Amino acid sequence: MTLMITGYKTNAKIEPAMNTGYKKSPWPDSRLTLLQINKGTDLFRLPVPQNNKRTTLFRLPVLQNNRGIALLVVLALISVLMAAALELARGSGDSADMDKRTADRFQAEEMAKSAIGLAMFILVRDAEQNDIDSVQEMWADPGILEAAIQLLGFRQGAVDLVITDELGKIQVNALLEQFPGDAINNDQSALWERFLNMIISSDKSVDLRDPAEIINSLKDWLDSGDDDAISGLSGAEADYYQALDPPVICSNAPFDRVDGIFMVKGIPENLTYLPAHLVDSSNSIFSKSSGNGSSPYSGYDSGFPESSFFAPDIDNSSGSNVSSVSSNNLEGSYQYLDPGRIFTVYGIESSKKEGTRFSYPGTININTADVAVLAAMLPEGMEDQASELADFRTEREVNGKVFSNNLDSGWYKKVIALSPKDAKNFDRIARYSSNFFKVAATAQFNDARISLTGFVKREKLTESGKWGCKLLQITED
Repeated sequence: MTLMITGYKTNAKIEPAMNTGYKKSPWPDSRLTLLQINKGTDLFRLPVPQNNKRTTLFRLPVLQNNRGIALLVVLALISVLMAAALELARGSGDSADMDKRTADRFQAEEMAKSAIGLAMFILVRDAEQNDIDSVQEMWADPGILEAAIQLLGFRQGAVDLVITDELGKIQVNALLEQFPGDAINNDQSALWERFLNMIISSDKSVDLRDPAEIINSLKDWLDSGDDDAISGLSGAEADYYQALDPPVICSNAPFDRVDGIFMVKGIPENLTYLPAHLVDSSNSIFSKSSGNGSSPYSGYDSGFPESSFFAPDIDNSSGSNVSSVSSNNLEGSYQYLDPGRIFTVYGIESSKKEGTRFSYPGTININTADVAVLAAMLPEGMEDQASELADFRTEREVNGKVFSNNLDSGWYKKVIALSPKDAKNFDRIARYSSNFFKVAATAQFNDARISLTGFVKREKLTESGKWGCKLLQITED
């Protein structure tokens, strides 16, 4: 800041200077006396000119030491530059970390994709060697899959690979004979009824769920061309779902996701809480060879813990579209199974019937089916013998290296005794091979972890007559 100085005969005062530029003082520098007052304010005592006229305006600098000003400017610039440099360094570090994470994630994803490709190769080789698919096959052996992963030669990271048979499950879309259409498949309807009777108590004082309501509602969800006619007394068509809050669109078409069945009237979220004796954790297709009991279906996110023991208990006070269980006092222990371990939406095949587009045969591979699925296939009252079928599949010789039993057509007759009628019914829904598989691959590279799930169809190529695999769908879990 500079000061404007005015002088008169009788007094002198100091005012802020205007932007008038410097003018020469009427007094020599030697006649100026500096007076320090008011906590450092610089005032100048000026002699009064003899001509009693107003002095010429001039400007004086407040600070006399220019080197101090320069030092302050330099320090300010250094502070600004230091702050900018630190921010640039931090930004560069964040960018480098992000680039590394992106590169690691890409590497993990490519490793998982390679594992899925390896699984498809193994499935093709298996089809070339035999026409049976079972828990005894190399694609179902965790040890063989682990050794095959090692042959991929990854120098860093880890990959876990699990292959499961989709046709060892209940095909939810097979409840109808054909699509489009509205005719129910009686064999599949009976299968659903046996399955639901296993998990729903007949005592309606504790369990209000109704197997007939579930089956009728499933049929109404799938069927078309029936003018939205409701099946039985408890089915549900579009009007019912539109009245829900929020509304639900009834597709009148096949399911494309297993969890889609939980939108259907009457189907509770605890549908796959099963009596503990129907859950087999020793089956090699459902557990690691290390015995840790981990499930290959862990990629299917259903919001429930992998293993929980308690009886079903659903509250219907919110007005949801499922029947309720009034208490959790059902007898026995229950274990949760992921819906993807019991049900599948795959199995489609071109229909040979005139006027139809496609159908789901609904036959279940008893060589790979879980105990709960096997139990639903058996006549009522014989559910407990399902575990005997599962044990027969995995029996080994004394050395533990060779399976004891062949799983060719009709092998179940060596284990359980069915009446001719029951055997005929069983054979209509049983099969011994598969062409739809689920491949779960999880890859870890540094801190990046990627889990991919692919659904594969294995088929013999028409032109070459050779076996091949087609990737139908791949998702990241």
